[in-house]
Amino acid sequence: MRICLVLEGSYPYVHGGVSTWMHAYIQAMPRQEFSLWVIGAKAEDRGKFVYELPPNVKEVEEVFLDDALRLHGEQQPVLFNEAERAALRELVRLGHPDWDVLFRLFQEKGVHPLSFLQSRDFMELFTDICLKEYPYVAYADAFHTMRSMLLAAQKMAASMTEEAKEKGEKTLADARQESERLLTDARNAADELNRDLARKTEAARQKLSAAETAMKDYIAKSLAMCLDQVDYLEKLPQSELPAAQAPAQEPADQEPAAEAAPAPEQPAEGEVPQETAPEEKPAREPALSQDTAQLIEKDILAAYDEEKPAQPLPADTDFRSEFKLDLDELKFGRNYEPDK
Repeated sequence: MRICLVLEGSYPYVHGGVSTWMHAYIQAMPRQEFSLWVIGAKAEDRGKFVYELPPNVKEVEEVFLDDALRLHGEQQPVLFNEAERAALRELVRLGHPDWDVLFRLFQEKGVHPLSFLQSRDFMELFTDICLKEYPYVAYADAFHTMRSMLLAAQKMAASMTEEAKEKGEKTLADARQESERLLTDARNAADELNRDLARKTEAARQKLSAAETAMKDYIAKSLAMCLDQVDYLEKLPQSELPAAQAPAQEPADQEPAAEAAPAPEQPAEGEVPQETAPEEKPAREPALSQDTAQLIEKDILAAYDEEKPAQPLPADTDFRSEFKLDLDELKFGRNYEPDK
């Protein structure tokens, strides 16, 4: 927070009770910032401070009463309306003026302070105030005192207003410059996005055109191939192909044809033919398939295991060295003789 102090004829130009108390007051609040508006008698005292200002004093504005003697400005007659005359009367009598009216008068309308202090309206207002409120004060002393005070106050108000106006104009200029910069950046970004979008659109259009061309070429080639195939099929002779016959398969169990038997010998003349006994053909065992043999083998081994249950072997017996298989006990195969 910044605090404004208005001081007259005291701190920081001279030592005294008010100056000492004000210096201690500022030092007691180091976290607050202070702006000093000091009023002195003579301009030759400008900058001659008897106190070292604390670091939290950020601004010092000096106003001197004798500056009024060196003021020069327009002295054109000004006509005031009733609201302005009422505000000026309260200002001269150090009352409670309407500051909005005074600011419009001295800033918007551009009325110079000397134009008011040297006008007939000011003399009439001041004379009426002196007769009613200061009847025992010398008119000349009251006039010069009031005139010096009003010039200093108006100078302070004018400087504050000019400073605020300069800051406002600078703020507006900075805001305008910043807005133009932001607008330029936005336009550049939009232009870059538009260019990028145009490049992507052109690339997509070229891809689409290439795809359409390739599709048209593919369709044309496919159509030409189909027409060639149709033309080829139409040129084929109209003929019927014989149906393929599967080769006859001989049955697997069919025995080979028996060899032709030799013709019997004819008996000689005068001999009695002898009857010959028909040859006996040896009985042929039916051939076993591999699956049947494996099933028989499994049945035999199962029966063998049921007849001789397995005896537990001693712990120190080597199974591979003690176990022996007797092939004579097998009851199948070429060595099997059921009569024995």
